[in-house]
Amino acid sequence: MDSLPVFVADWEMQCCGEPFSIGTEVRWRLEFLYEDEISAPIEALLPPDSVVTAAATASIADPDAAEGLRGVLNATWHGTGGDRPTPPVAGTVRRIRLVRQFTVREDRLVTVIRVGARLTELTTSRDRFARGSMRTPEGSWEETGLLVDLATDLGEVIASVSG
Repeated sequence: MDSLPVFVADWEMQCCGEPFSIGTEVRWRLEFLYEDEISAPIEALLPPDSVVTAAATASIADPDAAEGLRGVLNATWHGTGGDRPTPPVAGTVRRIRLVRQFTVREDRLVTVIRVGARLTELTTSRDRFARGSMRTPEGSWEETGLLVDLATDLGEVIASVSG
């Protein structure tokens, strides 16, 4: 079993996620989102040379365009964006970190700063997340989700993200 970082967005967890702890066996739908599609912290990014990234980018027509692309495994309870339903992937939670990220608001535009996230070790997941804590004139620190190390079968993950 390989251990992979999986981002669980605050809104996904608050809406439909089931509480979990270190050691919990889970079955989650995982989607591969490119780094410009999600505001997960940089610690959640898979390396461009990982087999998961290669499987997810295999369908890109221009292989040169796929070179260097990075992405995040995102847990979702709302289905994945593809044409076919993605089966859940089984795994065991090995580590849980609360993610706090700095956010900047200008009118209705919210920008989440991915670099410099503050990660706090947890033993049990959260189902509620704080908004607007530690405000500064520039923005505020917000709890944006959980970063989970998931021990799982790499073949299941590859099957889930390819296609």
